[in-house]
Parts: sequence; structure tokens; C-alpha cells
Amino acid sequence: SNFQEFKCSAFVDIKAPGYHKDEFGVEYQGKEDIFGGAPIPMPGKYVLHDITKWRDIVKIPDWSDVDWEQVAKEDLAKYDRSKMLIMPDSVTGFFHGLINFMGFTEGLLACYEYPEEVKDMMETICDYQIGVAKNIIKYYKPDCLWLPDDICTARAPFVSPEMFGNAFVS
Repeated sequence: SNFQEFKCSAFVDIKAPGYHKDEFGVEYQGKEDIFGGAPIPMPGKYVLHDITKWRDIVKIPDWSDVDWEQVAKEDLAKYDRSKMLIMPDSVTGFFHGLINFMGFTEGLLACYEYPEEVKDMMETICDYQIGVAKNIIKYYKPDCLWLPDDICTARAPFVSPEMFGNAFVS
């Protein structure tokens, strides 16, 4: 079978071809012919500049008014499940999410200078992601879920295992 990846329509605010915002307000750019089709945050348009202020700036979406059953029905109508496996396009992993909010340099500095703030924000986002995953599983009934994250290059991790543990692991 083929995998069919889809983005839950409740999460995407389409701005123009090749551009979108996620549910946290991070604006992305990306087209199939660049970046391997993967969206990247718009350069210079980060939503968080000071990790100590994340509680005031990062707003956790409230999906309580979403008719998950109807949204899933509309999203899945485009796919023939007898011919493919369904895998929802995941929310971004924790390290990559921090980088998307702050940019690479500021995100790395936050890990070094304020690991407890990073951890608190990631725990809050993790709780949100668990709630979303429960609805995805219940209404979309995907064949698999994934939580991608870019935490290294081919040669080395972006941060030491100790720093990763201090900032991202409870």
C-alpha cells in the first residue's frame, strides 16, 4: 500500500500558494520545488523572542468547538483507504518546534540559558499534542502517527545529550 499523508484541515490557515500559518501562528514558506517540499518558518518572522515570556505569547489552541467528526469526514473523503494507508501530517517535534518559534540561534540560546523555561513550554505543548492525537485517533482512525523532529545533522546532534535532557525530557 501507499502512504497518504494529509494535514487536518482544522490546523491550517492557508495564506497563499506555498505559504501557511500553523495553529500557533508560526508563518511558514515552502513549495514542492524548494526545501524538498518541507515548509520552513518565514525568515525573521518568529513569534517568540524571549523564552521567559512564552506563557504570554504562545497561545495553546482551544479545539473544543471543532466538530472533529465532521472535519475528519470531509478530510478523509478525498482518500481511498482500501488503496492506501493514512498518516496525518504531524505537529512538529519538540526541538524543531522551539526552533520554529524562536529561530535557530535564539532557540539554542534558550536551551542553554533557560532550560527549565524550555521544558515548561514543551510540557505544555506536549499536553496539547496528546489532546490532538486523541481526537485524530478517534475520528480519523489513522494507520499510523508520527512526531518528526530534526535534532541533529548527519555528523552530530545540535545540542549535547545532557542539554537535550535538561530542556526537553521530564
